[in-house]
Amino acid sequence: MPRKQRRTRPARTRPSRMTRTTEPTACGWARPIRTRLCGLPARSSGRRANLPAYTFVSPMDFGFTLKPDHSLERVASLTRLAESAGFTYGWLFDSHVLWKEPYVLLALMAQNTKRMRLGTCVTNPATREPTVTASVLAVLQELSGGRMDLGIGRGDSARRVLGKKPTDLAMLEEATQVIRDLCEGREVTYEGTTLRFDWTGKQRLPVWIAGYGPKA
Repeated sequence: MPRKQRRTRPARTRPSRMTRTTEPTACGWARPIRTRLCGLPARSSGRRANLPAYTFVSPMDFGFTLKPDHSLERVASLTRLAESAGFTYGWLFDSHVLWKEPYVLLALMAQNTKRMRLGTCVTNPATREPTVTASVLAVLQELSGGRMDLGIGRGDSARRVLGKKPTDLAMLEEATQVIRDLCEGREVTYEGTTLRFDWTGKQRLPVWIAGYGPKA
């Protein structure tokens, strides 16, 4: 009696454990991510289980901070180099007596980059009057295509070099809110006067608060 032929299934290709791909970030550029493909047999049940794939995305972005004592050419070249190397943020110290004016340099950095976010690390609400800071940042937002961040603190080197103490937290909190609201096109009441920038492009302004030591 002839023997029955056993049916054979086509060979299944086993996926590699790790593949590399790219994913757009909030800044509009692609960064590498690692994807693990899960399609290995489930030994306990004796059946193959096609498990869903899952993705590991690095949660870390990198930035660099320049002390504004370089030449204009050096600032521009370092900024271009950092962006080409994949850095997400470019920052400048803000102590107008010790170093060069950061907002002029931020305009230079904006014109020499396309994706990098830029900002002060950090400014303060005493040596920089908040409505003036808001106006400068709103124009830089227009120049950079909305790539500015506000880095702000109570003031350390910028204040101490003038023989003055840092501001208190209440002043810092009020100034931060005023700067962000004005830059984003909202109306504010500051020192008893209602203000609004009718000309701003209303781009979102991320805020970073600096601090150290005991609570002020």
